[in-house]
Amino acid sequence: MNFTKRYWQKNFLMPIKPILSGIFILFFLGIISCKKDNSDIGANLQDQNQLTLHFTDTTAIRSTIVKDDSVTTDERSKVLLGSYNDAIFGLAQASFATQFRLSSYDVNFGTNPVVDSLVLYLDYVGFYGDTTTSQEIKVYKMAQDIFRDSSYYSNEDMTTLADMSSPLAQITTSFSPNNTASLSIRLDDNFGTDLIADSSYYANSDTFLTQYKGLYITSTPVTANGAILYFDPISENTKMTLYYHNDSNDSLSFNFLINENCAYFNLFNHDYTGTAFENDINQDTATDNIYIQSMGGVKAKIDLDRLLTWKDSGNIAINKAELVLNINDINNDKQLFSPPNRLLLEIVDDNNGFDGPIDYFMDNTYFDGYYDNTNNSYTFNISQHVQKIIDGEETNTSLYIFPENNKVSAERTVLSNSGNNRIKLNITYTKFK
Repeated sequence: MNFTKRYWQKNFLMPIKPILSGIFILFFLGIISCKKDNSDIGANLQDQNQLTLHFTDTTAIRSTIVKDDSVTTDERSKVLLGSYNDAIFGLAQASFATQFRLSSYDVNFGTNPVVDSLVLYLDYVGFYGDTTTSQEIKVYKMAQDIFRDSSYYSNEDMTTLADMSSPLAQITTSFSPNNTASLSIRLDDNFGTDLIADSSYYANSDTFLTQYKGLYITSTPVTANGAILYFDPISENTKMTLYYHNDSNDSLSFNFLINENCAYFNLFNHDYTGTAFENDINQDTATDNIYIQSMGGVKAKIDLDRLLTWKDSGNIAINKAELVLNINDINNDKQLFSPPNRLLLEIVDDNNGFDGPIDYFMDNTYFDGYYDNTNNSYTFNISQHVQKIIDGEETNTSLYIFPENNKVSAERTVLSNSGNNRIKLNITYTKFK
């Protein structure tokens, strides 16, 4: 900026401000002196009876229960392991498969290396359920290659992907995420011996993976209680460590790591036999209770088709539309099975990807769906979605409801759609001619 421009801005514009302010005040006083009474405002623009504000919460909403047959689970932020069995949702089970890569290449284990132990470490990041219940953990070798650029689903057939003939480990433990940072599983020493003997595959990780395709970690289903543990798959503390000695050193180790280049995925299984909603799953039967569970479990389907009749009632502008979901009192064990932190809504269609209501893409705070601990409920702002239905721009009036973290958590809850706790669509709208 040159001197002339700086001088103009600093020394010329500043004195003008008071002058402009004075002119504005005089102009404003002139307007006030001509102003009509407030009651006359808009009298010549709009008939007083043409605009009316209305509220309703009586729109009937039908709910059904749908099974999530499978969800994509590869390379998520957590891997899940364990099982829980409760009176409401029956059995839920989680396991995972993962590759391991080399921490360094061209490894020399020295003269006459001998395995001391081979330990799998899994870094705790959370849990869901009763961690005091003992669970049996098993580890198997992968038999088939898995690939990071491929999609894997929660219902993959592991009998073909893993060698289930003989486990590398079989331990019984009660998880203690509050007492230790990781779960330690000692693997078969013979597997460690094979790892040392096959050092010719250590030129790089890709070569290593042609011989050692990964591990499958699973658990035996519990009969009651239980928990599902969450682990960080790419933490520096999640690894497989080979402890060994040789003729020169009696305390050596080598790490096999999971990192951002590894393929890994979760496996989920549910058994709803004997549950109250067993016979309602995937049936076109309206239910009073809505059962929602993560890990490819069950989700709710609700229908807003009653809104289609609104277009015959004249011109309507939606001021606000809130969908309110209340947790059922039967879901009262919140200490062990806390409600999902957030639920999501998805338009029911044939798309493979997520297709939420238009309001979802506005802002998380605006759309909401977070658990309200005070009112024991969830609320969604779907004002624009409802407007599109009424205007005929959205003909699909069905929505799925499921936990936001349904691929990386074991959360579940029961919502109500009956009596005072029924699903409510609170709509404030303006009707005009």
